[in-house]
This record gives sequence, C-alpha cells and structure tokens, in this order.
Amino acid sequence: MLEDILSAIPLGFLMAFLIGPVFFALLETSAIKGFRAAVALDIGVILADIIFLLAAYFMTSSILEKLKDDPGLYIFGGSILAIYGIVSFVKTRKYYLKEVDPKVLIVKKNNYFSLFIKGFFSTLSI
Repeated sequence: MLEDILSAIPLGFLMAFLIGPVFFALLETSAIKGFRAAVALDIGVILADIIFLLAAYFMTSSILEKLKDDPGLYIFGGSILAIYGIVSFVKTRKYYLKEVDPKVLIVKKNNYFSLFIKGFFSTLSI
C-alpha cells in the first residue's frame, strides 16, 4: 500500500495544480461576491473532493461489481446530471430575461449555504 501511495504522489501534485472549471468559478465568485463567499464555495469543493476520494478508496471493488451487473446506475447518474443541468439552465435564463437598468450594478446578498452546495456539486459533476 505504501508503494501505491508513493507512486500516486506525483500524479496528485500534477492534478492539484491543474486549472479547471472550479478554479474559474472560484475566481468569479471571489471577484463578484467577495472573500467569504469564495471561502464558502471552496469549502464545498474541498468536502466534495474528500468524499469522492474516500468513496473511490473504500468502495471501488463493490462499485465495479454493481456497474457490471446493473446498468441502471448509468441511467440514475445521467438523470442526476441532466436534472442539475436543466435547473441551472432555467435559473440562468430567468436571470437574463429580467429587465435590469444597465446603469445599476445589482449584487445579490450572499447566501453562503447555496454557494457551499454550488461548490460541492460543481466538483462532483466534473
């Protein structure tokens, strides 16, 4: 097991510094909503990463066995991603359909729990 960990360290460092969509979401959140909102988003991302790593480490063999025998899990996972995409699309469309005075910049009040959830699910959907 120690050999596996030592061989995974370089890959871990490489993946830690890759720039992905969560990085850009974090930059956007910190620029628009501030430091605390970015921290809430980042805590969601970190928690999702920890859960994903623990699930991958402890349940790999059982998940592979279930996927081999039950292709319904593909449908379940795909439907979760599709619902998340539809909800995001509808929210974005409602936001852009509002008539807003172009001279006034509206910054919504920060809802830290929703930012935490956004960070959590944005990591899981990657």
